[in-house]
Amino acid sequence: MKKITVILLLVFILGAIVWYGGTKALNRTPAPLSEDKVSQMVIEKYGGTIKNVRPEQENYKLTLKKNQMLYDITVNRRTGEVLSFVKQTSPVTKNRQKPESIEPQKHKEGTPITPEKAKELAAEKVIGTITSIELDEDDGQLVYEIDIDQTKTKKAEVVVNAYSGKIEAITFKTIEDEED
Repeated sequence: MKKITVILLLVFILGAIVWYGGTKALNRTPAPLSEDKVSQMVIEKYGGTIKNVRPEQENYKLTLKKNQMLYDITVNRRTGEVLSFVKQTSPVTKNRQKPESIEPQKHKEGTPITPEKAKELAAEKVIGTITSIELDEDDGQLVYEIDIDQTKTKKAEVVVNAYSGKIEAITFKTIEDEED
C-alpha cells in the first residue's frame, strides 16, 4: 500500500512539473528581433536599401530607399509583422531645387480614376474584403482611402492617388479582441 501511495505521489509531482514547464514555455514572449534581422526581412520582401532603423517601444521604424523614392516602414519588434508602409511625399534627387524655386503642387487637370478602379488597384496589393472607400484630400492630393478587412483582427487601409492610380500608402492594423 505504501508503494502505491509513493508511486502515485511521484506521478503527481512529475505531472505537476511537466504541466508547469509547459505553461511557462507557452506563455514566454519571444525575444525582440534584431535591427539587422528586421532590415534583412524588409529588403527580402520589398527590395531597395535601408537608410536607417530607429527602435521604438514595440516597433522598429525603418526608412527604405527604392527607385529613388523613400518609404517609412513600421515593423513589430517581436513578430516582424509590417504594420505600415508609407511612401514619403517627395522623391530623392541628387540635385535638389532651392526652396524658393519650388512651386506648390496644384491639382492635376484631368479626370480622377473611378472608385471601382481604385478598389481594383487596392485589391491587387492587399487580400481581403473591402469595407469602405472614401474620396479625400491628403496633403493637397486627391486620394481614395480604402479600408480592407483581412481577418477578424487584421485590417488594412490603402491610399490610392485618385489621378495616377499609384498606391501612396498601405497601413496594417491589428485589433486586439476585447474579452469582458
